[in-house]
Amino acid sequence: MTALETWVLLNQLEAAVGENLDRHLASAEAWMPHEYVPWSEGRNFAGLGGEPWSIEQSKLSPIARTALGRVGEPVDGGGGSARVLHP
Repeated sequence: MTALETWVLLNQLEAAVGENLDRHLASAEAWMPHEYVPWSEGRNFAGLGGEPWSIEQSKLSPIARTALGRVGEPVDGGGGSARVLHP
């Protein structure tokens, strides 16, 4: 792709990206992790220099873990997360 083609593509995408960002910001709800996991149960896992997470630590049923994983996926179904969600 040439520099000109890249510039044209970015110009065409600018409005759609702006609209989607505005839609996301209008519908996104703020949340605080400590509302779901008490501070006393919080700790760092392997990605932050702590212990590895294992499935045995989950207090959720297999069905709830699957549902939570689906909720955490991007709306468009695309990748883009730096880390995988593990309920």
